[in-house]
Amino acid sequence: MMQLRSFFVIAALTLSPVFYVVGQTTEKIGPPATASRIDFSVSLGAVDPFSDSNFEEPKELSVRRGEVLLLRIQGIPKPGFHTYPITQRTESQDEIGLSKLSFKKNPVFTPIHPIKESEPEWKEEGVLGYFLEFEKPFSWTQEIYIQPDAKIGKHELNFSVKLQVCDSKCVWGEHLFTLPISVSKADPLETSEELKQKLAIKEEAPKIVADSKTSKPNPSNQQSKSQNTTTGTDGLWAFALQGMFWGAISLVTPCVFPMIPITVSYFLKQSEKTNHSPVLMAVVYSLTIVIVLTIAAVALLSFFRLLSVHPAMNFGLGGLFVFFSLSLLGMYEIELPSGLANFTSSKEGQGGMVGTIFMALTFTIVSFACVAPFLGGFGGTASGSNLTFLHRLLGGFAFSVTFASPFFLLALFPGLLKKLPKSGNWLNSVKVVMGFLELAAAIKFFRAGELVLFPEPLLFTYDFSMAATIVLALCCGLYLLGFLQLPHDTPSDHTSVPGVVLGCLFLAFGLYLTPALLKLKEDGSRLRPSGVIFAWVDSFLLPEENDDLPFIGDLDRGLEEAKKQNKMVFIDFTGVTCTNCKINEANVFPMKDVRELLKKFVLVQLYTDRVPDKLYSAEERSSFQGSATKQRADANKNLDFQKLKFNTEQLPLYVVVKPDAKGFVEVARYDEGKINDVSAFVKFLRSGLNGK
Repeated sequence: MMQLRSFFVIAALTLSPVFYVVGQTTEKIGPPATASRIDFSVSLGAVDPFSDSNFEEPKELSVRRGEVLLLRIQGIPKPGFHTYPITQRTESQDEIGLSKLSFKKNPVFTPIHPIKESEPEWKEEGVLGYFLEFEKPFSWTQEIYIQPDAKIGKHELNFSVKLQVCDSKCVWGEHLFTLPISVSKADPLETSEELKQKLAIKEEAPKIVADSKTSKPNPSNQQSKSQNTTTGTDGLWAFALQGMFWGAISLVTPCVFPMIPITVSYFLKQSEKTNHSPVLMAVVYSLTIVIVLTIAAVALLSFFRLLSVHPAMNFGLGGLFVFFSLSLLGMYEIELPSGLANFTSSKEGQGGMVGTIFMALTFTIVSFACVAPFLGGFGGTASGSNLTFLHRLLGGFAFSVTFASPFFLLALFPGLLKKLPKSGNWLNSVKVVMGFLELAAAIKFFRAGELVLFPEPLLFTYDFSMAATIVLALCCGLYLLGFLQLPHDTPSDHTSVPGVVLGCLFLAFGLYLTPALLKLKEDGSRLRPSGVIFAWVDSFLLPEENDDLPFIGDLDRGLEEAKKQNKMVFIDFTGVTCTNCKINEANVFPMKDVRELLKKFVLVQLYTDRVPDKLYSAEERSSFQGSATKQRADANKNLDFQKLKFNTEQLPLYVVVKPDAKGFVEVARYDEGKINDVSAFVKFLRSGLNGK
């Protein structure tokens, strides 16, 4: 008899995996959305190979009270799909996106922690960094304890696996399982000290693991410089280097682009005068920009911002650009009044410098809407920073010099053009092209003025502004190809090769923008041509508000909702005339990973120039009666709140706050302005969700 029992023990040890997989009943309830992407099989067997359950028929598992069972879940993703672990993640990986094993409460069963799982693979997920993933078959195992006082008879172990299975798109699903178990009449097993210690272990949060190879860079580990505004400011030179960095970055913002043709066209006019000194004019122009921006960085941030968003200033700049552009197109020559001309005729060089200073001042005001975010750290706007006046002065000076340097070269450029041989008709073509570009810039400023002044634009709607931009691009292309003639043109029997190339590019540019006028999507939204060029043009023309994310305009209401839902609040300080805000909202916020993270917050948008209609109720909107007075007044309150609580008025500014008894506490801040590093922005959102 002993020999026979030994035979059964050896057979059980050898064949136990077969009983685990084949012998247990597995039941799936309600096919989840992920059922077509992944297959699961589960098994349950005794941990002790000498358990009586190993000798039962495998149709139903019979166990003793006090016994420990081993639950094994095997997952097999379909080709092209992957899922995520339960117990571990990378620093880049969001804990919310991990898989979850849950058990239905039952007095018979107690899960024993920790869960053990197969080793996942490291996979790079673009700007999001490296994630731990399962692409190949994997398994999760967990021990299950049968309570010593469990009721004798049949029971069910109910549990679920909630996970997301992804290819290019992630789908969430919850797989439900039920395993029948019979508790035998046999006496309960004694609970050992080791088992008692295991039962006392609580479920822990997933651990963050580092790549064992240490050779894989993690882009999301690179903090945005804007999130560390006081880092490296212990020395003046370190702070000056930060100023140079942000000065260089600000050159690629959309607001600065219109100033390139304006600068060139102005100095082209100046180069036609006698006694013209291109080097002196370039120095005066650049030095004026440096002085004005340095002063703005140190003391006058609020004043310059007010000018850059005021309706009168935008209408005035639009009219000024139209005035200059028509002159460049040959409609008239701009001349000083005769009395002033006689006064300045003997001092023509001095008069040129006065005009140059005026152009530099105009440039500073126009570009300030995009430059202001990068001046924030130097204008005393960094919350909690301990910057001295000398820090701000040197940092602002470094910023301004870096920013003005390219325009010094542009100011010299027309003089160099004049000295080139065979200048001929092509130089006039340059002026005409600049004229078309200045007309396009005027459209933007007219639209910005209407957006702030009225609840809805009356003339310069987005459709009209985009259509006018397209027509100007097509006209410019036709002009360069010789189909249009303007007053200053000299008749020519052929078109130059550069003219043909540039003309074709302008025509292609106009046709490329045309789909943006159409609304062919099912939700009524516009078609968006792909590519960075459209992203810049779209943001420059201040597109209509995007309602894809559930933003509200009342912070107090947002804090109340956050308390009820136990969420963080994401505050977006923005503006209807803010170009960098528009490019972030149209090109970064819709990204799948960014959008999914944003939806986990209570979202609040605080406009600081004019609060749009969408953030008011229908009853409130009916009281406007065609006036935006209340909307601008509410925006001013938001601006005052931003300055008071966050010590800055830059746009955009993104802040995560946590509601508390006194209102809220700041958790994280992202003040880069235009989001250049998406991975840093994603990490900022994750740190905000985690309250770190």
